Amino acid sequence: MTTLEYLDLTPLKIFILMAGVLHVYLGYTAHIRINETVYFGENKKRINVILVWLIPLFWAMIIRAILNNPAYSAMTKTKRDKLNIEQDHAKADEFESDYDDY
Repeated sequence: MTTLEYLDLTPLKIFILMAGVLHVYLGYTAHIRINETVYFGENKKRINVILVWLIPLFWAMIIRAILNNPAYSAMTKTKRDKLNIEQDHAKADEFESDYDDY
């Protein structure tokens, strides 16, 4: 008796095995991302970790979408400098347009 015959791997069992592996991978990566983020408090982290493992795949994809949102990205010095330059230009344009009327 070979290993495959012993395991009796039917297409349904292979699908369940692959879905289980995918669930563990997404759950683990979402679990790590949740624990590393500073956007959730301790209670929200616990609740989200529980939901990641109780609602397979779906909650992990929601958490990934939330944490990949640019609103949650870090403000780097380069981004801040670029934003300040854009704001300075906008103020200068506004100041010039005030005196164009005279």
